[in-house]
Amino acid sequence: MNESHNPPPPERTSVYCPYCSSKTQLEINEGYRTTNTHPPIVLYSDEFPVTPSPFWKFWQIKLPKKAREGSIACKSCGRTFNVGLFPYDQGNTRYSPDLNYYLSVKKSDTPVEKRFLLEDILDWISRFFGVKYPFNCFLLVFVFYVLFYVIPITAFGGFSKLLHDFMFPSLLFLFTLALILLKKHCRMLRKTLEMERMPLLLSERYKKSDQGKQYEETLSGFIFGHPYRRFKQPTVCGLISVFIYSMWHIYTVLNVNTTAYESPYTGFPVYYTSRGAAVMSTPWWFLIYFIAGNLAWFIMGTTALVGLVARHTPLKVDPLKEMGGTEIFGKIILSSTYLGVTLGVAVPFAVMWHINQELHVLLIKVIVVAVVVVLILFGFFYPLWPIHKKLRQEKKEKVDNILDKISLTSIEGKMSLEDVVHTHLLLDVSNKISSMVEWPFKIDTIIKLISTVFLPFVSLIINSLIFA
Repeated sequence: MNESHNPPPPERTSVYCPYCSSKTQLEINEGYRTTNTHPPIVLYSDEFPVTPSPFWKFWQIKLPKKAREGSIACKSCGRTFNVGLFPYDQGNTRYSPDLNYYLSVKKSDTPVEKRFLLEDILDWISRFFGVKYPFNCFLLVFVFYVLFYVIPITAFGGFSKLLHDFMFPSLLFLFTLALILLKKHCRMLRKTLEMERMPLLLSERYKKSDQGKQYEETLSGFIFGHPYRRFKQPTVCGLISVFIYSMWHIYTVLNVNTTAYESPYTGFPVYYTSRGAAVMSTPWWFLIYFIAGNLAWFIMGTTALVGLVARHTPLKVDPLKEMGGTEIFGKIILSSTYLGVTLGVAVPFAVMWHINQELHVLLIKVIVVAVVVVLILFGFFYPLWPIHKKLRQEKKEKVDNILDKISLTSIEGKMSLEDVVHTHLLLDVSNKISSMVEWPFKIDTIIKLISTVFLPFVSLIINSLIFA
């Protein structure tokens, strides 16, 4: 008689704090066991474990089927961390893809791929045409531009449109630049989302453990999407962008592009159009909006990740370093800001062509571009604000502790040589800490930010002068 060799799930289990490595006993439900602990990217309610988020909330952290997660506080250091609970039966094929990802990620394993659809396309172009980055980015946009815009427009008598419509060559170079910046941003994220490079106050034991590797994968998976998910978040966001545009595109094809051959459409400015060219150029526009959706996701995802990590995870601040050792966060957000500026520059190109140039309409366009600039600035400073507060608090505490060790009475009186040297040393350290920048970036980052964030206004002015 065959007997089951699966042991019953434990009624109690112990977990180790990722900050101080102390052991904590944990009550879990029957049928579950703990498999990982990690610093919180998101904090859960007092309920433990919590109900997972529904499938349609693609921007939130996803767990494998039937898995649960919750937040608990370490009884030793008092810091909060998350505990993942997974089905105990690992042999169940229903859960194997998810569990293999969470249970088999080890330091010695091959890195897990987290490429999204747009990256796969760029890699295929590199292999097929034998070109490397950044030429694969240009080739992708250029091929779609020629095949699905220049040729259809010319075939339907739209040569005058190509001469008149400067916007589309501009989009060719603008979205080529967007792809180049996106690829560069992805490379930066993959290099920096490692615990050895991020200033997180984690124990060395945790950093070297399998669960530490799982936490690294969770950080990357928050932006790139978990490997076992068929559709990654950037791809989903890109498809949503394409779907929204397709609604407008169908409307224009049915109501505006009514002629088979090129003819001017009444409006300011003159809009040259034909139904055949509009239909044949659909893949070009789908590519543009798919890229825009991917850019939007990485802007939101990067901003959210840095903000959540800075808010919920204790940082390892070194007051003797210029920015406390937190400059990596400023570099990540600045790279994300470049993506936002690219989208901001594209906004005037989109609205100026289809809308007249009357004064009240122009004022509305200025307000729209101003909102875009404000959102870009918000996306830069908001995730870095918690780091600024921690740096300022750490700086004040360290300086106050040093000054408390220096007696003003003893300085004014007679001091031994040893006391003089010690006092001067403390004052030097205090001055060094006082010079620490309270933001995770230097003045050159602000210069780069200011010089790029107002480019949407420059784009608006250029478009207004051309169409005036």
